[in-house]
Amino acid sequence: MAIIIFDFDDTLFDTKRFNTDIVERFVLHGVDRELARQAYHDTKSNMGNYTLNGHITTLRDVHSKEIPKDFYDWFETLDLESYVLPDVGSLLVELGQNHKLILLTKGENDFQNIKVTRSDLAKHFQEIHITPTQKEIFLADKIFDQEVIFINDKQDENQKIKENFPHFKVSQKYEKGDH
Repeated sequence: MAIIIFDFDDTLFDTKRFNTDIVERFVLHGVDRELARQAYHDTKSNMGNYTLNGHITTLRDVHSKEIPKDFYDWFETLDLESYVLPDVGSLLVELGQNHKLILLTKGENDFQNIKVTRSDLAKHFQEIHITPTQKEIFLADKIFDQEVIFINDKQDENQKIKENFPHFKVSQKYEKGDH
């Protein structure tokens, strides 16, 4: 039995499409597309991690754009399961039969928790960790007495994990031979 640590955004969840859909919703509310994209990046830079509330606040406070309350209503009814990447559910079910699955995602706790819970992926993991810091910092004091496989789409994060945890198998996506 191995421990398999999965990243969430862009590894299990189509975050690019999710973010595009949020920007397009702002456009429907009269915000210029480029302004909505810029506010997304400003929010992420200024806060360290993206949140929808931060995006709305940036549009309001920095760019003088008011977003109607029904924007939140739209988000509350948004089907986040539809953003789960193809075959992820069946892969997690299969792996969960013989391995301990851990989700480790970087981001703002409340917003990431909404995405993980409403995507219906939480049920597959024995542990879920949301950290505002870099993953290698979060993992620094953790002790693993089993083989660890780390699956994450971001090459720069993977390089830091390899440097700090040379005994981890690190991959950008899960490959059948990884366990």
